[in-house]
Amino acid sequence: MAGGHDEASDALDERLKLVDSKVNAKIFFHKDVVVEYMDMKGILGDITEEKKKVEQERRRAMVVQRVDNLALVQVELMASKMELTMVKEELAVAREQLAQRNQELDEKDEELAALRVKLQKMEARNSNTDQQNGTAPDPVHLQPTRRQTRSMKKQGNQLQGVSSNHHLEVLRETLIKRRTRSMKKQGNPLQGVSSNHHLEVLRETLIKGFMELEGACNFGVKEMGKLNEKPFQAACAVSLPPEEAELAASELYSIWEKLLNEPSWKPFKIVAVGGDCQNEVIDVDDEKLQELRREWGEGPYKSVVDALMERKEYNSNGVFTYDLWNYKEGRKATLEEGIEYLIDQVKQLTVARRRKSRRMAGWP
Repeated sequence: MAGGHDEASDALDERLKLVDSKVNAKIFFHKDVVVEYMDMKGILGDITEEKKKVEQERRRAMVVQRVDNLALVQVELMASKMELTMVKEELAVAREQLAQRNQELDEKDEELAALRVKLQKMEARNSNTDQQNGTAPDPVHLQPTRRQTRSMKKQGNQLQGVSSNHHLEVLRETLIKRRTRSMKKQGNPLQGVSSNHHLEVLRETLIKGFMELEGACNFGVKEMGKLNEKPFQAACAVSLPPEEAELAASELYSIWEKLLNEPSWKPFKIVAVGGDCQNEVIDVDDEKLQELRREWGEGPYKSVVDALMERKEYNSNGVFTYDLWNYKEGRKATLEEGIEYLIDQVKQLTVARRRKSRRMAGWP
């Protein structure tokens, strides 16, 4: 009995030791866990603190960057404000200059309009006298420069670009200055000199001005007595193959140009006009003219007849004279038409300049 009790007691002790060992092991384990936990908690705290510091530093850097950017923006705004102020000042000056220029152009338009009215009165006053006496303003005899010759070959002149606008301004100023000098010198442009003389001076001024303008248009200056080549080209283009027409037209034109300059060929005849009066007219029955008409038609024939009539009227002996010409209607232009054309071109130029000035000034 006693032996059995001892064995049971020993077994219980063993179990107690085992439990105690396990409990101690658990305690040590938990202690290690707590220590590890505390270590990890400390490390986590350090990391969190470091993160806060980094975040604060980042935010501080962002604030500094924003401040710097704001300073740059403020500088740019100040520069833009100064530039805007300068632009406003320039616009104000440009508007003042534009207003002044428009006023000057309006005054010049009024002067040109007054000049046109005066010319109309002068032409009306002298038209009957010119018709009765058979007189007319003398054409302008000029030796053309290369530039003028090229311009005449284009059969007319037109305002083109800055150069043409400049010539138009010069022509307009010349007319105004002539009128002003005449009025200052004489008190009246019709005193001390005939009105015909003033018409001739103005016509000469217009002719010289138009000769400086280049390009084709319906109004300009024409070489009087010069044979027109286009009808010859048109006639040959109809009658001949394209590969032969150009050369044939050039040869035919050269033949008749030489014939026109031949002193021995004078296709004119004298006809009686109103009793004792006689007049020299073109002999339409001239053999050469009739042959040209039969072979090549009305175009070349009329071109030669027109050249003969112009040479007779302008007494051209190889040196061509120039006169105002209405290309649209195919006739000599009047002085009034020249002034009206000039005024119309000035108005167009004025409108174009105003539009350009408004665009430069930023106006709609």
